[in-house]
Amino acid sequence: GSNQEMLDDPTRGPIVVEQYKNEARFLRAWFYYCLLRQYGPCVLLGDEVLPGDLDRDDVKMNLPRSSYDECVDYIVGELDDMIDNNRLPLHFTVQADKDYGRATLAMCMGLKSRVLLLAASDQFNGNPAYANVVNTDGKHLFSTRKDPEKWNKAAQAAKDVIDLGIFDLYKEYHTDGTLDPYLSCRNVFLENWNSEVMMVRISNSLKHWERSASPRQFSGYESMGATQQLVDAFRMKDGTAITPDKESGYSKANYSDPKSGWVFAPAGTRNMFVNREPRFYVNICFNGAYWIGDQKTRIQLYYTGGSGKKGTWDFPRSGYIAIKNVSPSSNPKNGNYIKRPFVIMRYAEILLNYVEALNEYDPGNADIETYLNKIRERGGLGPVQSDLNQSQMREQIRLERRIELCFEQLRYFDRRRPVLRHERRRRQQLHRRGVLRENRIRNPRVPARVLPFPHSPVRNQPRSADRPESRMVTVKTNNDYETYEIPGCPLLRNALRSLRKPDSGRPERGQPRELYAYLHGQRRRRRLQEHTLIPARTRHVAHGLRQPERNPQPGMRCDGQISRRPRTGGY
Repeated sequence: GSNQEMLDDPTRGPIVVEQYKNEARFLRAWFYYCLLRQYGPCVLLGDEVLPGDLDRDDVKMNLPRSSYDECVDYIVGELDDMIDNNRLPLHFTVQADKDYGRATLAMCMGLKSRVLLLAASDQFNGNPAYANVVNTDGKHLFSTRKDPEKWNKAAQAAKDVIDLGIFDLYKEYHTDGTLDPYLSCRNVFLENWNSEVMMVRISNSLKHWERSASPRQFSGYESMGATQQLVDAFRMKDGTAITPDKESGYSKANYSDPKSGWVFAPAGTRNMFVNREPRFYVNICFNGAYWIGDQKTRIQLYYTGGSGKKGTWDFPRSGYIAIKNVSPSSNPKNGNYIKRPFVIMRYAEILLNYVEALNEYDPGNADIETYLNKIRERGGLGPVQSDLNQSQMREQIRLERRIELCFEQLRYFDRRRPVLRHERRRRQQLHRRGVLRENRIRNPRVPARVLPFPHSPVRNQPRSADRPESRMVTVKTNNDYETYEIPGCPLLRNALRSLRKPDSGRPERGQPRELYAYLHGQRRRRRLQEHTLIPARTRHVAHGLRQPERNPQPGMRCDGQISRRPRTGGY
C-alpha cells in the first residue's frame, strides 16, 4: 500500500518515520502529564515495550511508582530533547495543510510550561500532606522540601515560548481602528488557526458542546451552567468588583457597544448584568439576554420561561448558561454546526503561566505587570494597580486566570495547585440572589489531594505499592450501624485517619456525613471514579473472591459499585 511505498522511498521514508516517532514521544509526554496532574506520581516505563501476555504476577506488571520529581524530569527531558534537536516542525505555519494539528515544537514548549508550573506549585512543591506517602520499599514519592528554584524553571519555560515571537493575543478591531474586546475574546475560539492558537484537536465533538451550552429555546440542553461565584468574579467595565449597590434595580435602556451596536444587556435587564466587562458577555448567558446567534430572542431562564425549569430536566440550576466557545453561526434547531478545531492550549495561558511563576520567584519584576496588562487590555480593562505587593499581585493573577481561562478544562486543577489552608469545606447553600453557590468538597485537614488510582487496575496488581489492606469503616445509617470497606489506597487511608477519633471504635458525631462528603462530594462518580463506599457484604464482588450473588442489592451493580440511582435509605 501507500505506507510501504513511502517506506521504500529512501529520501522521504526515513524522514516520515522519524517524524511519527517524535510525534508519539510528544503524545506519551502529554499523557504522562495528564496522569501526573490527576493521580500524582505514576509508573515510568520509558522506551521499554512490555509483552501483552505478561502474567499478573510478573515483576514487570508490578513496578513501583516513580517519585513525582522523577516523573517531571522524565517528561521535561523528553520535551527538551525534541526542542533542542528540532525534531518536529516549529509551528503549524510551517506545516503542510494536511498536517495541521500534529505535534510541533511550540506544543512541546507549551506542555513543558504546564508541567513545570504544576511542579512548582504548593500542591507538589514541599506539601507536608504528602510526607508519609511512600512506596512499599519506603521510598518517598513526594519531596517535602520547598524548592523556590522550581518557580524560576517554570517562568523560564514560559518565557521561552514568548521569545519565539510567533504568537500574539488574538485581536479584532472596530472600523475606526480601536480594539473590540468582545469579539477579540469570543472569536479567539472561532477563527481557525489564529495568532494565539498553540495546540488544537482537529477531530472533536464541539457540536455536542454547542448543543449542551445552548438554551432550550434553540433546542439546546442547557447542561453547561456557571456558578454564582464565577459570575461575581467578573468585574465591572471600569475594573472594579461588583457590589450590592450595583446589583439592585433594572436597566431602562439597552447596554451595548456604541461602536459595533452589539447589545450586551437589553432594556429591563437586572442591573447586576449591566456594565460588566466584555468577557462576562463572552462567557455567561443570563436571564433576559439576547441569544448570541440572532440578537433578537431574549433567553427566558425564569421558572415558567421557554428555557426555565418548569416541566423539564433541561435547565441550569444556577440560572446561568456557559456559552464560551459556542459559535453564533451554529443552530441546534436544524442541526447546523460549524466544523472547526478545538483549542486545547493558547498563548494567553502561557502569559498567565509566566506572570504567576515570575511573581513567586522574582516579585516586583516589571514583566509581571507588562504581560498581565496585555491580557487585561485585550479583555477591555485598564492596567492593574502598580503598587501591589507580592500577595496582592498573586490574588490579581489568580483572578485573571480564573476569568480568562474559565470553561477551558483548567479550573479544576488550578484550584488545587495553591494549598489554601484558610479555606473550609461547606455544604451547598443558597446565594443571596436565590441561586446555588459553588460547593467545595475538599477536607480542610487534608489539603490539595490528588485522586486515587481507580480500584480495578490496582486490584489486578497483587504486589502493587498502591494496594495496601482495605479499611473497614462503621457508618451510622437509618439509626443503625453498617460496616463499609474502603478499597486500599494510601491517600484515602490517610484521609480516614484524619477523620476518626484516635481511640474510638465508632465514628464520632458528624463523621459519617463528613466522610461521605469527602469520598463522594457533589460530583463523586466523575471525580473519584471507582473509589466508592462498598457495602462489606458485597466486598467479595469488588475483590473477585467469589461469584457475585444472583440477585444483588437494589442500586448496586454486579461489580459491587454504587449505580447511578443508589438504593434509598442506605447512603
